[in-house]
Amino acid sequence: MKSNVENGSSAISHKKCMDILNQVLDDEVDDVIREQVYEHIKICMPCYQRYNLDKAIKKMLKTRCSNLQVPKDLEQSIRIQIQPSQHNQ
Repeated sequence: MKSNVENGSSAISHKKCMDILNQVLDDEVDDVIREQVYEHIKICMPCYQRYNLDKAIKKMLKTRCSNLQVPKDLEQSIRIQIQPSQHNQ
């Protein structure tokens, strides 16, 4: 059974909204889906609260972690691990 989003309806289900809230916050959905989520959270308190909590957490992490230095050995290890996958593209 298709969700409201998949069948083109302007409404979005509670479950679908909860499932994609982080994608909306990360700007990983198209404008239609984003607007459907925003319309849903206007009328659904649990989704509204979850959206705002996740948004606050992301903002806090961004501001608190932006000045942290990554240990050089960790940085080098990550670079080594991702290099082979870059060559395959």
